[in-house]
Amino acid sequence: MKNTSVILASCATLLFSATLPASAVPVTFRVNLEYQITNDAPTFDPNNDTVEIRGDFNNDNWSSGFPLVRVGNTTSYTNTYDITNPSPGGFVQFKFHTYGPSEDNWESLPGYIYTNGYGNRAFILSNSAQMLPPVYFNDQWGSTVPLTVQVDMKAQTLVGNFIPGNDTVEVRGSWDGFSSGVMLTNDPTSATSNIYSQTFNIASPAPGGLGACKFHHYGSSPDTWESIDNRLFLVTNPATSLPLVYFNNLDTNDLLFADTYVSFSVNMTNAVGFDSYVFNPNEDPVYINGDFLGWWAWGNPPPPQCQMFPVGNSEVYTNTLLIPKGNSVALAYKYSIGEYGYYAADDEAGFKLNHVRYIRNTGGCVLPMDTFGMQLVEPIVGFLNIGNPASGRVNVSWNGHLGVHLQTSTDLTLGIWNDLPATEGLSSTNYPVSAEPTFFRLVKP
Repeated sequence: MKNTSVILASCATLLFSATLPASAVPVTFRVNLEYQITNDAPTFDPNNDTVEIRGDFNNDNWSSGFPLVRVGNTTSYTNTYDITNPSPGGFVQFKFHTYGPSEDNWESLPGYIYTNGYGNRAFILSNSAQMLPPVYFNDQWGSTVPLTVQVDMKAQTLVGNFIPGNDTVEVRGSWDGFSSGVMLTNDPTSATSNIYSQTFNIASPAPGGLGACKFHHYGSSPDTWESIDNRLFLVTNPATSLPLVYFNNLDTNDLLFADTYVSFSVNMTNAVGFDSYVFNPNEDPVYINGDFLGWWAWGNPPPPQCQMFPVGNSEVYTNTLLIPKGNSVALAYKYSIGEYGYYAADDEAGFKLNHVRYIRNTGGCVLPMDTFGMQLVEPIVGFLNIGNPASGRVNVSWNGHLGVHLQTSTDLTLGIWNDLPATEGLSSTNYPVSAEPTFFRLVKP
């Protein structure tokens, strides 16, 4: 089966506009320093230290601070400032910063908006006076919230990346700057022995704040972090429980169960790098980099096996690499030009703009040819194509994947589909046809 202006004025308004630029918007910032003032090792002295906001608004570009004032004898601080740039509807980034005779501390907020490597708070500027919700400095508060995490290690166990009883899995997160791990445990006698979990208390972020975490395992197998972006979650009160996930978001159908040689090819005709460098086939080598290669550091000597080689006198370059058992069947990669014979640079496309293709046959796999600078992200399954019948058979092809197979039906109104289990993991078949119509679809677990 184939699938496709009204201006409102008042006395107050006129008085307001006489003292402020037409585009100014008063914004009230609020922050609580309970943790920094009251914990066992205080980092803020209300009698000597100051808390301020810094950001990219009013063309200040983080260069100076706007101080906040203490609310009575509490641990809360607030102040209102007129935002004149950006204009209403613009995106404002900021952070709280404390300083005094002996300290100078910026907020550290993993998982928030990132600019120049730093996590920032952000809001959309309104077209009228705006009060931001109160937050805790650094998203730390004087109490704790129980956090429950759980991860399924079944796929990692089946391919030998993780050995139960010998290896350990832990979670690290923004609550302590990813500096230490919390060990997870399982019940080895249960039917769900592959699930590792733990409940523990966190003081940061405070409820309503955005936390980040990532799983990590080590032991006889390599010391391995998840290669995905940080997992983000919202802290809730009185407790926070995160959903069950697979390590690295890979289940049993997403991993290689055998070492596989994969052939890559790229057309370098008229190739121009993201840095505007024009490829010279007479001088410049071509390299491949990717997640299956650990993303070797750009600008350093590439591993020798990563060099691509021309096919005859053409500008098509190829290489065959061994992708080990346990690797993801999804391959994210980039090509690069060794400009003037020097080391390769990240020059095919922007950051994280990669080719993504899937290994669809274990043991040996030839990927379709890539074109330099055209980052194709291949769908995991789909593209079901039915050819024309010939000699009593019809060719059916698709993007295959482990666990995916064909089904057929002779009458869509009945909703009855017949499995073709022999097509699991394949990408094509020559199916015998008869006088009655036959419909096809792809299914996966």
